[in-house]
Amino acid sequence: TASFTVSTGPTNGVQVTFAASASGGTGGYSYAWNLGDDNTATGNPVSHTYTTAGSFTVALTVTDSSMTQTTIAQIITVSPPPPAPLSTSFTMSSASAPAGQSVTFMATTSGGTSPYLYSWSFGDSSALTGNPVSHNFTTGNYTVTLTVTDSSVPNETAIASQTITITTRPFTLVVPASQTVNEGSPLTFSVSATGDPSRTINLACDNCLAIGPTFTQNGGIGFASGNFSWTPSEGKGPGTYIMSISASHGILVVSANVSIIVNEVIEQPALIVPGPVHVRQGEYLSFMVNVTDPDWAADNMTLAASGLPDGTSFDPSTGIFNWNVSSVQPGPYTITFTLTSDGSTIFQDSKVVIIHVDNGNGRCFICEFFSTARTVLRTSTVTTNPWLLLLSGLIGLTTTLAVGTRRGQARIRRSRLVRGYRKE
Repeated sequence: TASFTVSTGPTNGVQVTFAASASGGTGGYSYAWNLGDDNTATGNPVSHTYTTAGSFTVALTVTDSSMTQTTIAQIITVSPPPPAPLSTSFTMSSASAPAGQSVTFMATTSGGTSPYLYSWSFGDSSALTGNPVSHNFTTGNYTVTLTVTDSSVPNETAIASQTITITTRPFTLVVPASQTVNEGSPLTFSVSATGDPSRTINLACDNCLAIGPTFTQNGGIGFASGNFSWTPSEGKGPGTYIMSISASHGILVVSANVSIIVNEVIEQPALIVPGPVHVRQGEYLSFMVNVTDPDWAADNMTLAASGLPDGTSFDPSTGIFNWNVSSVQPGPYTITFTLTSDGSTIFQDSKVVIIHVDNGNGRCFICEFFSTARTVLRTSTVTTNPWLLLLSGLIGLTTTLAVGTRRGQARIRRSRLVRGYRKE
């Protein structure tokens, strides 16, 4: 007879020992083993390591010296290996971070039985579950503790902890680099400030009101943003403007400057001359040629006149035209005034003035008064209204008066001087 025993609790990956015993027959036994996983062995005892878990039929054949054999078999169950002990650790995105900056924590766990439950305590009375997690701290030193629980029965637990240092968040103001803009063109840019997450930050443009830009700000806790907007008007260029931007949170104030270069946009000057002028022989006519030029300070302008009748004078330095209308023939006279500007870009403008010279004996203001009145009356539905008659006559008289006489010379007033004469 024969029998064999198996070491307690066969486990995958762990060596198993088989020990046989035999009796009867003729001594001098030999032992042959079929281990049930396509492996065999001889001898007594024998050892074997199973590479997979499961049930295996182990057969033992004992042969005595007279070649008599007997075979016995057992079914053994090989268990999977027990899980490794549960262990865990974690990393953090920064071991020293400024206040208000989010810090991310990520755990690494091995052993035990998954799935795992991750519980975090941040040392500031706040906690989270999951992996990974992120958290914002205020200034100080904190011990972050991770507790991992596996799914085995009973549960196994592993704990890891680290210390994190949270520094005071620097108070910073971010503004753009130097800006360039043309007169009449819009310029916009944004600024921002960050600081202590427990304080409200406000932004301001300290000299916008004096120079002209607009500035709006959105204050907030730990962060603020602002928008700058400006369309430089004519006359702002060429020039450089230093805009002062400041941020404050009640205790600290930080400031920064933005340099804005405004380029001049050359605009064409223009002449302003009177309309058609009526004058009688024997009268004196005088008027002034006006100039509008937004870039008057940068331009070098020259006035000229052509087609001047005999007896006229024109002073290019003042723009004043004079004419003592005496012996000239009645009729229209056309005079061309020309303005040339030789600034960075050359511009030219020309205007024509038509002067009607009437025979002093042939112009009857009273006749024209009533002639105009009759014309108005003919087109009116009320033909007997004396007030309408008077008004119509006044209209006729006004439209026929000469621009200038010796008693009242026409003048077009100027607002500023350019090279000796006044200009708009």
